[in-house]
Amino acid sequence: FEQAEAFALAATFAMEGYHADDELIDTYRKISRELWGDLERGRITQARIKTERFKRLFAHFHWELDAERISALYIETLALWLDLLHDLPHGRSAHAALSARRERLSRAAREASEFTERLGRLNMEILMLQGVHAPSLDAAEARRRVRLMDRMCLAVLGRPAALDPAEEDMSPKAPDGHDLGAFDPVTGLDDLMRLLS
Repeated sequence: FEQAEAFALAATFAMEGYHADDELIDTYRKISRELWGDLERGRITQARIKTERFKRLFAHFHWELDAERISALYIETLALWLDLLHDLPHGRSAHAALSARRERLSRAAREASEFTERLGRLNMEILMLQGVHAPSLDAAEARRRVRLMDRMCLAVLGRPAALDPAEEDMSPKAPDGHDLGAFDPVTGLDDLMRLLS
């Protein structure tokens, strides 16, 4: 948890243009411990801790930042780092794992956008007959999370999220052959004839 917490703090503050050095992280942890102690004594609610820790941190460093916005960004970043580090195989880099996850999410966002575009041309019954399934995610939200992963990777790891050739087994495998996609009866026949000729 401490590693994910440090990564999340570093990423959150780097995205805001601040460097999360050891002093910032130690101060944050001290404030957080005090607030959790106050929770145990009934002096504060758990919901209030989320923003209060950042209000106190910003007051300590004399920064004028929006504690609610930073808290929400930190919590989302922390959740992503915790999930990523929990699933990280021994000996694999966080960069490769984040890059692979980013690529899967990016591909899912593209597929969701393509589905929406096809749904504008065809009805759902035809798509179902073609074996096309509705995406289980919102394309706009997936693209937002991809941008967050890009920012996190640059902020913490110092390089953009990309497939790391040294760890190819972490990246999604492309199928052999050509991906021809699903057949579209409106334009598909012409595309198929061009491909075969």
